[in-house]
Formats: sequence, structure tokens, C-alpha cells
Amino acid sequence: MLRRRSLISPAAAILALLVATGLLLRLLALGSKPLWQDEGTSVYYAQLPLQIIFRSLCDPHPPGYYVALQAALAFGRSEWWVRLPSALGGALAVQANAAGLALTPQSAQWVVIGALVAALLASVVVAFVVRRSAVTRKWLGGPWGGVLLVTGLLLLALWGVAPRLYSVKRHLVVILPYVAIAVAWTLSSPAWRRPRQAQRIALALLVSCFFLSVAAVLLVPKSVWRDAVEILAVESQPGDSIWVDEMNAPVFNYYWQDRRPWQPLTPERRDALIASSPTERVWLIGDVTQYRNVHATLPPGFLSTRVASFQYLGKGLEIRAYDTGTSSQPIAQPSQALLWGLTLASPLEIDCH
Repeated sequence: MLRRRSLISPAAAILALLVATGLLLRLLALGSKPLWQDEGTSVYYAQLPLQIIFRSLCDPHPPGYYVALQAALAFGRSEWWVRLPSALGGALAVQANAAGLALTPQSAQWVVIGALVAALLASVVVAFVVRRSAVTRKWLGGPWGGVLLVTGLLLLALWGVAPRLYSVKRHLVVILPYVAIAVAWTLSSPAWRRPRQAQRIALALLVSCFFLSVAAVLLVPKSVWRDAVEILAVESQPGDSIWVDEMNAPVFNYYWQDRRPWQPLTPERRDALIASSPTERVWLIGDVTQYRNVHATLPPGFLSTRVASFQYLGKGLEIRAYDTGTSSQPIAQPSQALLWGLTLASPLEIDCH
């Protein structure tokens, strides 16, 4: 009896399922988490003119990512659009890791199980890879570029096509797919004398990783920057000065609908902002670790009141209001912390998308 031949091969069907699953996990909560410092910096760079992106950009990465992000921002400025290029690029890791399985001998008995485990563990349901490949940063191609690098196409990296990796976290994104491929090879090796046992182990790994990844995606942290902007929108008044440390300024500016250009606070500009403030109040937003130096940026006679404190990504974010009064502590040495600031001309409007 002749069997009807399927138009779609099992391998192609599995790969299509993996790509769809990986993309779904990345898009599931793409806009639910607030931006963090590096993502805000990416948005800032993407808004620069193309000639600056291609010629003068100091961030050590290829410019193609910023061009793609600039195109996405033309459709919308929400977190969803900001992270969309990263999510799409991260989904390509599924195909890249599946292509890496071409090195697997055809004689392997359980190559389908190996392909399923490798591709899923490498780029679909590993929570760390899913989260890292959906943030607005240029190393979104870590798993994909890693396949090229490890297989010997180093010339692409030298010419700036593949992302440059410069920290342990980025290296982990590249290494994890190959660890998963090694696990898959073990499960699919002909040396296994108990194929049913290998099949059960593979299925258990897939199910557990899938549910862990869904939980990691859905566990949305507190929206610290949205909350911070909302507090300032309620508490601040026209004429107040707002200062933000350099690392947090791009994110704060993203959630602020006004989006006027910020300027570095030189001592002269700092004194001018204080002198022009009719309410004699300065708002300071930044990392808790910065405040030991930031206090020294204010002249004597300003009292500090902590309005709110948040925890995010293992760091602390604080909002402090400085009012004129009798300072209870002497001012320390001049601070080296670089701040950005401006004076509110109108009530603060929020843009939380």
C-alpha cells in the first residue's frame, strides 16, 4: 500500500514550530516591562542623523541595528516598537541553531529528538536567552552571530557584520546554544541503548524549560521608571529644576512626553538653574550609589527629602526633592558625578504608552 507523501517534511514542520514558538514567547510581554538604562541609550542613538550613526557613533557596534531601530520608531515609540527589532532578530537564533545541527551525522537514530531539544533549549525556551534577545541592545544577535563566530566566520566580525561581545552576559548568550546542542547530541546519539528513556528525558526537558520561560516572561517587574515619572508629574511644579544622572537620563527622557534636549550640568549652569527656580526646589533622580557624590553638587543651604525609592535589576533608584533651608550636614568636596538637567516650563506630562 502506497503512502501519500507529505508536502512538508517533518524537519521543516518542526523548525517552523520552533520559530513560531520562539517569536511568540518574545512578543508575549514585549511592551510590559519598562526600558532600562542601556535601552534608553539605544533609543537616543537611534534618533541621531544617519551620517552620525554611520561615521561618528562611539558605541562599539555595527550601525545596522540603529538603522533598523530608527525605522521601527517611525511606526511608534512604545516599548513594543522599540524592542521589536530585537525580538525579530532573536527569533533568528532558532534557525541558526537548527542550521548548526547540519553537523550531526545522518546515521544518528534520534536526530529529530536532538534537533527539537537543541533548538528549543538554545533559543526558544531558555529564559535567559529569550529575555536577553528581546531587549533593545545591539547584541540581540548574540546566538545568531555566535554560530558564525564559532564555526570559523571570524572575518564577518572583523568587518563589523556580527555583533561584538564585550561582557560575560553576552558570552553566555552565545555559549548556551552550544551547551544545548551538546545535550541534544547526547540524547540523540546511537550510543543510547534505551531510546525510550532518551525520548522521555528530552520531553521532560522541553516541558520544564517551556513553562519556566513562560513564567519568566510573564513575571513583570515593577515599572520603576513609569512610577517615577508619575510621581514627578503629580509633585513637581513649573519652575522646578529636574536633574538626572547621566546613566538614567535617556530612560527618563523616553517616558517624558516633552522630550526637550537635556544639557550637562556644569557648575555655571547648575547655579543658573537654581537661581531661575521660583519655587526654589530641585528634583534629583538617579542611582542610590550616586548620591554620596551628588549631594556635593548642591550649594549649602539645601535640605534633601527622599520622596520615593525603587529597586530594579539589583540596583536602587531614588527621587529626592531639595528645598532651601538650613543644611544639617556640611557640603563635601565638589562632585565628579555628571548630571543632566533643565527647568520645567510647564507641568510635567507623562507618556507611559
